[in-house]
Amino acid sequence: MKLGQTDQSLSSLNSALELSKQFSFSRYIIENKDWIIPLYLQTKKGNHQLSSEIQTYIETLFHEEIKHYPQKLKISLLGKFELSIDSRRLDASAWNSSKALMLLKYLAANQRQGYIPKDFLIELLWPEQNPEKTGSRFNMAMSSLRKTLEPEIAPKAGSAYIDRKKDTYRIFPDLCQTDTDLFSSLILKAKKACPGSDDAVDSYVKACEIYKGPFLEEDLYQEWCIEKRHIFLQQYIDALQAVIRLFDARKNIKQAIIYSQKLVDISPLDETAVFRLMKHFSQTGAVSKAISTYETFLLHANHLDLPVSKKISSLFNNLVKI
Repeated sequence: MKLGQTDQSLSSLNSALELSKQFSFSRYIIENKDWIIPLYLQTKKGNHQLSSEIQTYIETLFHEEIKHYPQKLKISLLGKFELSIDSRRLDASAWNSSKALMLLKYLAANQRQGYIPKDFLIELLWPEQNPEKTGSRFNMAMSSLRKTLEPEIAPKAGSAYIDRKKDTYRIFPDLCQTDTDLFSSLILKAKKACPGSDDAVDSYVKACEIYKGPFLEEDLYQEWCIEKRHIFLQQYIDALQAVIRLFDARKNIKQAIIYSQKLVDISPLDETAVFRLMKHFSQTGAVSKAISTYETFLLHANHLDLPVSKKISSLFNNLVKI
């Protein structure tokens, strides 16, 4: 379900369930359980609630399914990788296979691509190695992944999380929530919102809060991560710049400083960002912080033998005279 569609989906679900209950159309509800149950369970954990009468109706229809329904995977890919299954967090010691972990990372990061061929995944994990050997290694890695996510799973039982179709694989989208998906959805929502509106500000701010660091920062040299890392970083920078402009327009200098500092922290040689932060500090009377910001910038610039513009130098000289 896309961000912002929960209210609409619940309204449709509530209407359908009321009609079903009133006219005994439970057969149609049962036929659509694959999307009704996940949506219902989402309402149980969120701020959106169905009426108690409708909840009872659903739980009566799907008692066994709800009882055994798998918990959602919650995966953080921005910054350090983290995985939680409901309230149970899996730390590094839970992984007996680094290849199984990398397999999960790739499937989670690319879940919107649908089914991914086995041959592609093998080449990803064991590039340019003998296919006769890597095929069996892949099966062991996949088995390890299944066992890590579902310790009680029987050897030949179907996984609740990994969906296989012939020689292609994916994570069931309804059972995997990633911070990257939420981050991108918030950025898109902010761009679609009315410029300068509260919705735009709130979406950009929430997106910035989600970004905890570079995409899979522990996998610095994994080739498939490099492009995604660059894309998410640029989206984060764009979000920071947008939210700074919005707070500037509202004369909210305190909040503008917070996000300007975040921008300078990740782009210490961005002269425009440094200049803006210095101006913000000076507007609040924090001249010493403005001077310190310039001195840190100058240190970085001199280290790389980069030129410094007259504009920012003049601002610094004026601040020193205060």
